[in-house]
Amino acid sequence: MAICELCGYKKNHSITCIRKNADQIPYGMETHTDWANHLERCPCCGVGVEGYHHPGCEVEECHKCNLRKISCNCE
Repeated sequence: MAICELCGYKKNHSITCIRKNADQIPYGMETHTDWANHLERCPCCGVGVEGYHHPGCEVEECHKCNLRKISCNCE
């Protein structure tokens, strides 16, 4: 089981990661996917609905361009 290097919790067992900034989009609030309408946890990092994604999550959305944060060039 993968452990988040920031919060220290098991990725698939935590409700949210402690990493949060004012611009971060929580799981279930993304515009590019409807996974949260069907899944109680992020399929990549395991946070619950309205939880903040763990660093490096492939589902997390960029608040500037609304693309997946892992593949955008905003930061």
